[in-house]
Amino acid sequence: MKKGDLIKLTKISDDKFRGHHPNQINKGFNITGQALNDIVVGDALFLNTSGDKRYGYFHTSVIIEILGEDSFKTLNSTYKVEILESAKPSND
Repeated sequence: MKKGDLIKLTKISDDKFRGHHPNQINKGFNITGQALNDIVVGDALFLNTSGDKRYGYFHTSVIIEILGEDSFKTLNSTYKVEILESAKPSND
């Protein structure tokens, strides 16, 4: 996954709140949006979710571990990433 990709992000485990997340972002939560940055340890992942009535944008907590090509762990949760559409290459 890279910046600009349209992705579906699914929370596959709640590692901190045990099903009682203060914003109801519990295991099974998913959201679709355009990645505004790459997945990097030490950063949060930000999504432009303008098509989602719940959020204009969404971000995870800080990423602490990349588990593979399609999953990562944050301070609070573990997420799976599904690429729905790859970003078009830039002509810069």
